Amino acid sequence: MKKENNSEINWEKIKSGTWFKAVIDGVKSIGRIQKTKDVGIFLCQNEVSGRRCKNKFGFAYSWTILDGTEENLRKCGHVRDIKFLKEKPAGYCHILINKEHPIIFSKGFIIHNGTKFSNERVRKIEKMLVDRKTEKGLPEAFELEEFSYTISIGIKEVKIGCQYVSNKVLREIVSNLKD
Repeated sequence: MKKENNSEINWEKIKSGTWFKAVIDGVKSIGRIQKTKDVGIFLCQNEVSGRRCKNKFGFAYSWTILDGTEENLRKCGHVRDIKFLKEKPAGYCHILINKEHPIIFSKGFIIHNGTKFSNERVRKIEKMLVDRKTEKGLPEAFELEEFSYTISIGIKEVKIGCQYVSNKVLREIVSNLKD
């Protein structure tokens, strides 16, 4: 891990896709750098919503720092303590269900598309997954008690509200839950 003093960063040497840790507007963030010709540099991450960029590497939000000068880091939300990482941090989980809405893992729950799901609910859904057609057929659609989402189990996928999730992705989510 390489720590950078904000005033010493040579942004020409930093490539799009580089992993980083930083404090953005007072919030600790992990994500990837995106560089564009029109606006400049974006910090793509799941913690702080800012100016949109087209390719956020699957993260929920992007935050511009314009050209990345120390002055613009202060102007653009007090970005500080930027550390560039050689790879995705160990233990950091970033699973996409679709381009716009990654899964955010927290202790005891996950967040998807702004909705909080308890680990208990996610595990309950996993137990109902069907990988192949059987004589029993498929479970009936049901609603999560704490939400107005309907859950429909299909073969090799589950539909949560209007979002389809493959059994494989749901099992990956369950294996990364933090209790």
